[in-house]
Amino acid sequence: MEGNATVYPSVAGFDVPRSPGNDSAAGWNGTDWGEAAGSYNFVALLPILVIVEILTGNALVVVAIYKGKNLRSTTNYFIVNLAVTDALMAVLVMPFVVYVEFINGVWQLGFLMCDVFVALDVMLCTASIFNLVAISIDRFYAVTWPVRYSKHKSNNRLAITITLVWTLSFGISAPLLFGSNYPATGERSPEMCGIFNTNYMIYSSMCSFFIPCTAMLVLYYKILKKIKERSKKMAKKMPKSTSAGMVCEDTVIAHTTTSSGIAMKENGASKKTLSTPVLDGHAVSVVDANSRPSSESDISVAMAAETNQSDEAVRTPRGTKLPKTRLDAIKSKLKGKAKDEFPNRREQKAINVMKIVIGVFLICWTPFFVTNVVRACSTCTIPDTLFSIVTWLGYLNSGMNPIIYTIFNEEFRIAFRKLLCKGQGR
Repeated sequence: MEGNATVYPSVAGFDVPRSPGNDSAAGWNGTDWGEAAGSYNFVALLPILVIVEILTGNALVVVAIYKGKNLRSTTNYFIVNLAVTDALMAVLVMPFVVYVEFINGVWQLGFLMCDVFVALDVMLCTASIFNLVAISIDRFYAVTWPVRYSKHKSNNRLAITITLVWTLSFGISAPLLFGSNYPATGERSPEMCGIFNTNYMIYSSMCSFFIPCTAMLVLYYKILKKIKERSKKMAKKMPKSTSAGMVCEDTVIAHTTTSSGIAMKENGASKKTLSTPVLDGHAVSVVDANSRPSSESDISVAMAAETNQSDEAVRTPRGTKLPKTRLDAIKSKLKGKAKDEFPNRREQKAINVMKIVIGVFLICWTPFFVTNVVRACSTCTIPDTLFSIVTWLGYLNSGMNPIIYTIFNEEFRIAFRKLLCKGQGR
C-alpha cells in the first residue's frame, strides 16, 4: 500500500503542522514538527483493536484449513497465503502507522527504517492482490478445462504459483529499498516518512492494483459466463426421466455401501433399498431402456463421495444379474461426464465466496489507490484526514476475510466453531 506510510494526522482528525505540497521536503519547518511531537494522540491507539482482530481472525483461518481435511483445496491454500499476508501486514506495518499517529505524525526512526517500512507496506498489499488474481486464474482454469485441470493439479504447481506471487510483489516494492524514494528536489526530511517519488506512486498503483484488478474482474466475468453457458447446455441435454442425463440399455446396479441409499421401484411399489455412490452431489436415475420411464424399472441413484462396494449383485425385475464391474463402468462414465459438463457444487460455492471477498477488497482499497494517484499530481491537494481514513479503510480489509468466510462458507463456519468451542464440552 504505497502512500499510506506518509506522515498524516490520525483518523480522529487531529491536525498537525504539515509541509506544503504533496510530502516533498520543500518548505518543511523542523521547529513546527518538533512542537507537534510534544503532545500525544491517544485516540490513535484505537486501531490496536483492529490489529488484534486481524491476527486472531487470520490465525483461525490458517489453523482451520490445517486441521480440516475437507478444507484442503487449491483455492483454500491460496486463502492460507492471503491470511498469512494479512497477518504480516498487522504485525510489520500497522503498528508503525499507529505509532506515528500516536505521536502526531513525526517519524523518528530514520531514512533506512522508513524505506524498509514503506517497502513492506507496498509488498504486502501487492501480495494480497496477487493472491486474489492467482485464485481467479485457478478458478478460470478449473471451470474452463475441468478435466485437464484435475489431471495436471499438483502441489508443485501450487508452490510455484505462490512463490511467483511473492517474487512479483517484492519486485514491485524493491525500488524503494535501492534509492528510488526521493522527490524531484532530491531532498527528504528525516522526520517524514512516505513515498516521495511521484513517478513511483503512479507505477506502483498501476502494477499493484489497477492492472491486476482489471485482469481479475475480466477472469471472473468469463468464469460466470462459462458457468451460465454450461448450465443452459446441460438443461437442453438432460432427459426428463433422468437427473444427470444418462440412460442405460439395461438396468444395472450392484450393492454398494455408502452414506446414502437408492430406492428401486416397480410400478410405483418400492422393492428394495440399497446403498450407492453419489457423484459430484447430483442425483442420477438409471432406467431400463425397454420400459417406460418411471414405471417397470425406475431406480433412483443418489450420489455420494465415498463408496464401499461389496461383491453382492442384484437382479433387476427382468432377471438380469449385474456384475460389479458393470456398475464401475457406469460410475466412471457418469463421473467423467459430470466433470466435463460443469464444475462441482463445492467449486461453485468457492467461486461465490471469492466474489464476495474480491468485492469487499475493491470497496476497501479502491479509494486509497485513487487518492494515491491524485496525490502524485503536484497541483492537487488531498486533505490529510481523508488520506488517513482511506488508508485505514484499506487496512481494515485484512480483517474482513475471516468474517466473510464465517458468514458465507458453512465449512469454515463449522471449523471455526470447533476451534473456538474446543474444551468447552461442545
